[in-house]
Amino acid sequence: MRYQREAMENIIAPDGVKITYMDTGVGELAGGGALPAIVFLHGIFGSSQEWRKIIRALPEAYRCIAIDMRGHGASEAKDGFDVEHYAGDLETVLAGLGLEDIVLVGFSLGALTIFEYIARYGTRRLKKVVIGDITPKMVSDAEWHFGMYRGEYGEEDFALHLQGDVIDFNREAAYFFYRDFRRPPRRGRPYRTAAPLWCRIAERLIFGKSPELKNLIYELFKSACLLDHRETLARIDVDTACFYADPGSLFTPDTAFYIAEHIPGDTVLVPFHGASHLLMTKPPTRFARELLRFVKRPESDRQRILSSGRSGPR
Repeated sequence: MRYQREAMENIIAPDGVKITYMDTGVGELAGGGALPAIVFLHGIFGSSQEWRKIIRALPEAYRCIAIDMRGHGASEAKDGFDVEHYAGDLETVLAGLGLEDIVLVGFSLGALTIFEYIARYGTRRLKKVVIGDITPKMVSDAEWHFGMYRGEYGEEDFALHLQGDVIDFNREAAYFFYRDFRRPPRRGRPYRTAAPLWCRIAERLIFGKSPELKNLIYELFKSACLLDHRETLARIDVDTACFYADPGSLFTPDTAFYIAEHIPGDTVLVPFHGASHLLMTKPPTRFARELLRFVKRPESDRQRILSSGRSGPR
């Protein structure tokens, strides 16, 4: 049974940091042949464990690998709290396991890591890619309207966060993410300053007592906001699925359409109606079903599939 094959393994990154990952091992396929391994990358505040229910909902013939990115789960929290190191850690795991022709699945920060990975290493190890609810550029400006918080997070907001106190930033960030994970934001500006008590409660629920994780989130946030992967989209020459919350969460559905329209490979748009940013949990069987449908989709099918329920900014 898959429950018995979920083993936690470790690999050492070039800078000495221990990276932990969950590996189900190679399954058996009736009639011979091989199925692509599926590699999962979690979001900020997450770990490999958030993929467990999805992995258990997939056929056992698929080898599934879920990585704890550094500073998350069981992976060490030392240095390199940035998306660039996360892309390098992914290559360390893939190379260490000798993986080729994989299906790479990333949600939120994990999807941003996929962009950075492709920018640095290309698509030679990839067979298909799943981009889960993210934007190629977090900070909006006069010409870019698909940043974080449905395009409301601009350069002035980012500048204020860089100048602010780390503790205050983490309390606000924890509250914003916690609220969106629990339910989709309402129309209008999806984040507002909360009462200090609610910020402290959310901070404790998400960070616990870990000072390492609090510093990590602050450094990660800066790293993510300095990236611009709009040009990277043109390098994604493999079949891609864009999973997104509809009518929107931290990002608008139009962000997913922008990504799909700028990827040269075949693209499937998959809306999760009524979901929050944490669309992989609502419910996990839905995510697993859509993922399996995409994995099984013939590569010879070159028809671009667009969602019939496109939603505009909310």
